[in-house]
Amino acid sequence: MRIVIIGNSATAVGAIESIRDHDQACDITAVSDEGPMIYSRPMLSHLLAGEIERTRLAYRPADWYARQHVGLISDDPVTAILPADHMIVTGSGRTVAYDRLLISTGGQPIIPPVTGLNLEGVFTFTRQRDATRLMRFLDGQEERHVIVVGGGMIGIKVADALLKRGLRVTMVELAPTILAAALDPTASCMMTRRLEQHGARVLTENTVTAIEGDDGQVSSVTLKDGTAIPCDAVVYGIGVRPNSSLASSAGLKVNRGICVDEFMRTSDPRIYAAGDVAEAYDLVVDMNRTVAIWPNAYRQGTIAGAHMVGVLRPDPGGVAMNTVEVMGLPAMSIGN
Repeated sequence: MRIVIIGNSATAVGAIESIRDHDQACDITAVSDEGPMIYSRPMLSHLLAGEIERTRLAYRPADWYARQHVGLISDDPVTAILPADHMIVTGSGRTVAYDRLLISTGGQPIIPPVTGLNLEGVFTFTRQRDATRLMRFLDGQEERHVIVVGGGMIGIKVADALLKRGLRVTMVELAPTILAAALDPTASCMMTRRLEQHGARVLTENTVTAIEGDDGQVSSVTLKDGTAIPCDAVVYGIGVRPNSSLASSAGLKVNRGICVDEFMRTSDPRIYAAGDVAEAYDLVVDMNRTVAIWPNAYRQGTIAGAHMVGVLRPDPGGVAMNTVEVMGLPAMSIGN
């Protein structure tokens, strides 16, 4: 049997390890739009802060694919899924046939459509290449002022890392409090105070409506309330939305994410989806929804991997949970 996996992050790792637990003979190919390194995305903020070396990002060793007898196609994004032909097509024009396919394309950063996004100094922060670009931009520029758009988990970790680098930081959050999806108002206020104690400025119930530049470089932002703030860079840390365009184009059922059953099967029984891109069961709220966290992604990958080789192990459901530490103040949130 030929199994193809789109992606090479936590979901793909979970699927491959689960497949090999039950089947050592089937053919597995992983296809990724990134390089061959399997890295831990939650560790990117620690890299940005200078707390770890790049080698510490590794989620699995460099020879892991070879030891799992998996073929890897890297730096070649999948551009189409052809369900009728049981085939995928990549950006280089390569075609790969499958008997079972797993879509583990994760999420893509949310960036509101404002003017100035094409200026030098505008960044997102969900992938290793994002961290690399931002670090190169900031290298030797400790006096720079960075606007962090979004006060959720991504934004808060970026702000924490930038403060540790000694940069000036202003966080702009549309909600009345930061980390509103994870913390109650009391805990959120504690986090806000900790950021402010370390020099950050936190602006809530506001957002960036325009980015201005000078000679192609970010020079300021304009907020919803009309305030103009001079700055050198803007980092979008609002969050992610399911990267489900391949599934939609292939005619699979998609709501906010790709719809799956308890075995991670999509509306096409040969195609599975798991991780941040999938709407899977959340046992706390008793419904299917996307929960973009690392443990869910790995677990759902193991469920999909097992079912693709005939092992019926239904997903018991996930629980939304997060933990974050801001300038030495830790917080954990579990449930709804």
